[in-house]
This record gives sequence, C-alpha cells and structure tokens, in this order.
Amino acid sequence: MLWDLDGTIVDSEEYWITAEVELAASFGAEWTHLDGLGQVGQGLPVTAQAMIDRGVNLTIPEVIDFLAFRVRELLTESIPWRPGAVELLADLYRRGVPQALVTMSVFSIAEVVAENIPGATFDVVVSGDRVSHQKPHPAAYLLAAEKLGLPAEDCLAIEDSPSGTRSAHDAGCALIGVRHLVPLDESIGTAIWDTLAGATADDLAVVFAAHRGGQRV
Repeated sequence: MLWDLDGTIVDSEEYWITAEVELAASFGAEWTHLDGLGQVGQGLPVTAQAMIDRGVNLTIPEVIDFLAFRVRELLTESIPWRPGAVELLADLYRRGVPQALVTMSVFSIAEVVAENIPGATFDVVVSGDRVSHQKPHPAAYLLAAEKLGLPAEDCLAIEDSPSGTRSAHDAGCALIGVRHLVPLDESIGTAIWDTLAGATADDLAVVFAAHRGGQRV
C-alpha cells in the first residue's frame, strides 16, 4: 500500500500555502492562495523556483528550508487528519499490509506525520529530498515499491493531486484518486473517490482486484 501525504493523509496543503504567502510577503512579492493551489502536488524545487520567479530573493534550497520549517512548525502544533485516513491506515496495519509513505515533502515533515499516526506505522518512507525526480515522474513510487520488495503493479496507491496520480499511474500502480482541493484527471486511475471516510481494507481489495483485471471501478 502506497500513500501520498499532503492532502491525502493530512490536510496540510493549507499549511504549505500559508508558508508560501508568508515568505512572499516578507520579500514584497505577490503570491496568492490561488498561486498556492497551483502548486499542489508539485515537488518543492518547482514551487521554490516559481516563488523566486515572483521576486523571492532566495536560492531554491533556502526557499525549501523556509517552507519546510514553517510547515513542520504548524504540524507540530496540530496535525489536521483527512477524513478516514487514520482509520484506514490502522485497518491495513492490523491486517499486516505493508505500507509506504510516498511524498514530495522533505523527510523532516514526513517523519512528524509518520511518527504520530494513531494505531499504524509505515514500513517505508520515501520523501521528496530522497529521490532524483519529483512527481509527476514515477521514480518515487517505483522506489517505494522496490523498498517494500514488491513490483509496482502489485501495489495500490492513494493520491489527491494531478501530479501525484500521474506519478502512481505511470509507475504501474493500482490507483485511487481522492478528490480534494484541485481537480483530478478522472481518466487516470482505477477508481476516483470523494472521500476515504468509511473506507476499509476490503474496499481497497475490490479496487485492487479491478486493477488486476484491467478494469476501473
């Protein structure tokens, strides 16, 4: 089982946008909530470059460091779990299903969430600062599957962003896209859900069986 983080397990996209707006304001640069939405699911270097192009006079690593520090600070204060995510993680954990976190956030942020999930732990964490290519490239999902000792086509991914769904799809994973802040390409994936609330491992098994049969549900 392969999980995206921001917007899928944790409703942290607003934290990222808050950090981006604060950083831009400190340089007198214009960066709106809509600009932040446009970066949902992108790798941090992409967002950093976009902010630099708008007038944030820092290097890419410096922008990433600021954003990561601020978001980690906000997550330390409060982790806003997405509906159904913790319950589904715990259900899978109880059943012994191997699980990996696949995020473009830096490891320090992934670690905060991974260490605080009630009733579940991840076997593998793949973060954006530990891969050579960012989503929508499939590298992160391929690496996570490899670390779990499984072919990607034997894994089911859950994602909420266009770049994330493309990444998991191109890696060959079964895929559930969960609608959230930005529209998904609904032609991609095995299933598109409105929410994880009420979902169980049995529901995921149905989606995975459809994937193995070359079908969508």
